[in-house]
Amino acid sequence: MKKEIKTWGFMMVGLLTPFVTTQKVMAQSVLYPQHFDLTEVTLLDGPMKTATELNAKVLLQYDADRLMAPFVREAELDKKSDSKYYKWLEKHPSFGNWGQPDWTLEGHVGGHYISALALAFASLDNQPVNAAVKSQLKERLEYCLAIMKDCQDAYANDTEGLKGFIGGQPIRDAWKAMYSGDASKFYKVGGWVPFYCEHKILAGLRDAYVYAGNEQAKAMFKGLCDWHIALVGKLDDKTMQSVLNSEHGGVNETIADAYRIFGEQKYLDAAKKFSHQTMVEGMLTANTTFLNNRHANTQVPKYIGFERISQLSTADANYHTTALNFWNDVVSNRTVCIGGNSVNEHFLNQSNYDNYISQPDGPETCNSNNMLKLSEELFDDTHDSKYADFYENTMFNHILST
Repeated sequence: MKKEIKTWGFMMVGLLTPFVTTQKVMAQSVLYPQHFDLTEVTLLDGPMKTATELNAKVLLQYDADRLMAPFVREAELDKKSDSKYYKWLEKHPSFGNWGQPDWTLEGHVGGHYISALALAFASLDNQPVNAAVKSQLKERLEYCLAIMKDCQDAYANDTEGLKGFIGGQPIRDAWKAMYSGDASKFYKVGGWVPFYCEHKILAGLRDAYVYAGNEQAKAMFKGLCDWHIALVGKLDDKTMQSVLNSEHGGVNETIADAYRIFGEQKYLDAAKKFSHQTMVEGMLTANTTFLNNRHANTQVPKYIGFERISQLSTADANYHTTALNFWNDVVSNRTVCIGGNSVNEHFLNQSNYDNYISQPDGPETCNSNNMLKLSEELFDDTHDSKYADFYENTMFNHILST
């Protein structure tokens, strides 16, 4: 989706200097109409430009074949002698992760990688760098998407709950059972955070379309959203909420984005179904103890999703209220000077705040990154400068340092 626009803005070059740009805007504008597209921004010399260019080069050093291996294995393409993926796992073994063989998060990094390639590609659009780098990013992105499409297509005729699926965890039986209305097998692997892993794939496909304009990724994203809807279609509300007790990333956010992209009511309904009501209700008031000892990493993406839903549905004002209260509590009561929060992945009681100094596993960038996303959304709705101030501080003092 493209349109020509002329934008007045300001470029920070020592002083605020007005500039005029005429750019082609990608679908990014559909999701974030108040933001400049990445393709409209040119970075001048400085740490942001250095980090952007270094990031692009590092992304191209990853072994994409191994990152795609879990998807190939689960689609069983490596077992077919007439497949181009035959014996793929022997040549490109899946990366291991902590906990194997007792549990695995396979596939989620592949989703992250798709997002990273798309964002890097868009970020370099106006950058005076070697055009070959951008070309290589596009080529790598399309290469990975082609593999993922083949994996999704392998389930095209499935009637047991896998049509539209892309995933890297060996839990197909749990998905099939859930499709039939039985969540018992899912509970047994809930600690593997299956929906968290699926969210990264959803987000990757969305980003490949939104930031890189890849139409194939758009169709794949729609297919995977439809799989999520069908998967939980037979679960009643009580069972669904119990399923959401397992970490599930921001599935509600990405499916809400599908509603904005495709305009079909089923996606907004599904985004609400994937919203953990315990966390909605817990922060409807300015509660400064509700988050104590909760797993911090699990919670932040949920509130991004709540805010996205509130932007799309005036009937869901509670979602906006709970997101506001969550942000205020985390930033005012649970955040240190660099903008990060939590210790050992958990929100602390006030009496334990000395752990920020005594414990080696302090604030993680994943939480800070997600708090930046939430801050953007709240700024869009309120235009309150406190959200921009938090964003700037955290970006420079925590995110950029990594």
